[in-house]
Amino acid sequence: KNADTLRQKSLLMKNKLEVINRIEELTTRFTNILIEIGNPSEPIIDGREKLISEWTHDEVLDITEFIKDEVLPVTEEAKLDEDAVTANENEKYSSSSAEDVIIRANHVVEVIKDAPGFIEAAKYLQGKSKRLDGQEFTVALFGAFSAGKSSFSNALIGEKILPVSPNPTTATINRIRPVSQLNKDESANIILKTEQRMTEDIIRSFEVLGVTVSSLADAFEKVNEALNTELTDEKLQVHKAFITAFEQGYPAYGSLLGTVLKTERSEFVKFVAVEERSCFVESIDFFFDCELTRKGITLVDTPGADSINARHTDVAFDYIRNADAILFVTYYNHAFARADREFLIQLGRVKDAFELDKMFFIVNAIDLAKDDEEAETVKSFVSDELQKFGIRNPRVHGISSLQALEAKTENRNNENMLSFEQDFHQFLVDDLKGLAVQSLEEETLKTTQRLASLISRTELNMARKSDRLKELTQLEENVQRKYEHSFVEVFEKSSINELNELIHYILQRVFFRYSDFFKEAYNPSIFTSKSSSDSLKAALDETVNRIGFDLTQELKVTNLRMLNYLFKQLTNRQRAEASSLKELDETFAPTLFETEKADMLSFKMPFTDPSVYSSVNRLFKNARSFFEKGDRDILKERLEELLKKDSETYLEEEKLRIGKWVIHWIEEEAEALRMHLLHECLTQINSERTLLEGTEKIDEWRAMYNKLLEKELV
Repeated sequence: KNADTLRQKSLLMKNKLEVINRIEELTTRFTNILIEIGNPSEPIIDGREKLISEWTHDEVLDITEFIKDEVLPVTEEAKLDEDAVTANENEKYSSSSAEDVIIRANHVVEVIKDAPGFIEAAKYLQGKSKRLDGQEFTVALFGAFSAGKSSFSNALIGEKILPVSPNPTTATINRIRPVSQLNKDESANIILKTEQRMTEDIIRSFEVLGVTVSSLADAFEKVNEALNTELTDEKLQVHKAFITAFEQGYPAYGSLLGTVLKTERSEFVKFVAVEERSCFVESIDFFFDCELTRKGITLVDTPGADSINARHTDVAFDYIRNADAILFVTYYNHAFARADREFLIQLGRVKDAFELDKMFFIVNAIDLAKDDEEAETVKSFVSDELQKFGIRNPRVHGISSLQALEAKTENRNNENMLSFEQDFHQFLVDDLKGLAVQSLEEETLKTTQRLASLISRTELNMARKSDRLKELTQLEENVQRKYEHSFVEVFEKSSINELNELIHYILQRVFFRYSDFFKEAYNPSIFTSKSSSDSLKAALDETVNRIGFDLTQELKVTNLRMLNYLFKQLTNRQRAEASSLKELDETFAPTLFETEKADMLSFKMPFTDPSVYSSVNRLFKNARSFFEKGDRDILKERLEELLKKDSETYLEEEKLRIGKWVIHWIEEEAEALRMHLLHECLTQINSERTLLEGTEKIDEWRAMYNKLLEKELV
């Protein structure tokens, strides 16, 4: 291994020596050219005038490129050859690890951090380097309440940490996080709900049971009234369970709302699994040292897709948007329930909005299959179903959480779990982290090349120092003029057009699903167990609520798509400006502008009172006429007509909200981009001016560049 290393270094030194010899030859030629330029002979003057009159613009550019690439200043220990440096860097970067790239970037930062014109570049590299060095990944775990998310989490962690949550109502958001200096192993931060948040939740459950309360104290007094309410639908039992847990825990935790409790592992488990505690919890951070968290991974166990808490859908979407990876768990012999389907449809909506496919799908309890063939059949079925939800080419893994956890505790491999973890970690390290590594190394190389180019061009311009200083003054005026006006107007028109188009198609997509919503709600089986009036009310409520829910989900995705569109527009504008600046003067090379993280909008459910549409239920005469003689179709068309009209109004109102959000984003970020480009150009002009006005500065900058090369020679 040592011999191979020495041979590689020897070959590298040989290549650099050849470059140095070539540069010395070119420098000699260049010196003679400068002498000739300073005192040209008559034949040279005549020839020059003739060439100028005959050359085309493209040919002039070719000659300029030749000078840029070939003529470079001499340094004592290492010479500047941008082509050689670029080829050498690219060859090394292609196989660089994150650690190598960080070391290289930090070295460049240390060398250039005080150099005029490079201070911002140094800060930019330093920021990206720190983010990459301390990069942590957020992995969000989703699935129906009984899909085995907790057991799968434990299999990932390698120890039984998470107990099963009591029910969808009280399920909390549990984050398993890497330990730190502030948070020791097996400690937990229990974040309790604020009084306002708890009040909202308890009022919602009391309302469902037909009891009105105004505060937590009021609710505590009316618990028996709510619990004695006769249920019209057994699905509402979860609300009674929540109220019971509230009654039991309120004396102990009512006064602690809005605080953070620091506990150990034994207490953490109780706040997850004991309902009288968990119903007061907003989220929990549990710090645990294991192989998973040592890789910088935070595992987020979210409430089930079937959680009755409407706020959880907003939380879920935030994790869908911001998580580095998404794991969706389904149980081997469970069909996708309605809540699963709605969640997967949402995943399908947003999948193409991400730069990388970050979704993994787990079929839990795969060991229930009688053989490998049956297991593959089930995975294929799940894959086909996912594609129906718009999730193309899904990554599906079959796993037995119990077997995987047992294998880890016995320090042996489980084939199915190993296959998933290899695929999963390859995505995190090679794909996700690879993007950050590539971006950092490209910017590091770009900064190094800019320094080389600046020194080279300054050497060239020393012979025409006075003229170049005048050019820089003119260039400064041109740049000031170029960025005198805002970009906002350019972005606004195209962005609002994009928004109008996105909103237009929402109505079509939502009402394309209306027939399915209606059919599931106005189902004959419902009328067999309840009175006609109760059945009609329940069916109407369900239909109206599902349309409203679908509208809000579509709007969330529209908000995300608009953010991606705006970001793409800004990125394209930045590229166009960089190209335009190159045409203005080839020395310009602004660092990348990064936008601030945007806060997304929250969308309230429309149709908060379904009884507004109860008039349509008067079309019901009797069950036979309704289901056999077409009365149901008449009611369906009438309800669709009313809902579509109000949906159009709702979407127009929300479009205005999103439009204001869009304009605000553009005004903030487009203006920031304009100021960034102006500042970068002026800084780079001043940097070159400083070099031209002091020959000793050239020596300092050469020394800086030599330090950069020293890192490559080690």
